[in-house]
Amino acid sequence: RTGGGEESGERPRRRGLVVGQAPPGPPDALPAGYQPLQGQPERRLARLAGFALPEELWASFDRIDLIGWCPGPKARKAYHFWSSGYRKHRCDGHRFPMRDARLAAGRLRRFGGLARRYAVVVLCGRMVASAFGMGLASRTVPWLEELEGVRYVVLPHPSGVSHFWNDEVSWHRAAGTFRAA
Repeated sequence: RTGGGEESGERPRRRGLVVGQAPPGPPDALPAGYQPLQGQPERRLARLAGFALPEELWASFDRIDLIGWCPGPKARKAYHFWSSGYRKHRCDGHRFPMRDARLAAGRLRRFGGLARRYAVVVLCGRMVASAFGMGLASRTVPWLEELEGVRYVVLPHPSGVSHFWNDEVSWHRAAGTFRAA
């Protein structure tokens, strides 16, 4: 942690903030004490950042879901049905209402004190990066970008839906980018 403002009533500056897309289900379906990105995504993020356990990651990073509600699953494409022979995953992820996401990201950028509170902001997925106003044309994850004095790391979404994580070279590239930030 870097120093910061305990005398003024502010909590110390954290290393970073990790921004996920949305909760994985409606509130009544979430586990008691739900935290954004818990489970497999937080284990993947901790490992990428060089930590042995998720608890070590969350000791240095805060976490939020950009959208505080679950927009529901994406419609399954015909070629992703098991009956067609597809075997990579059983879920295609969730819808992502970009208008709502842009509103939430805009408020966070304007009123969240990101540059003051965090050394780095990790955006989980290209859709979250797009909500923050980053251009996606000819961009592949991961990447680093600075906007309005905030250093961003854009990673693939850490869920098992992303095929990015199936390739060891891609995993090492994401880990190197995260650790370099």
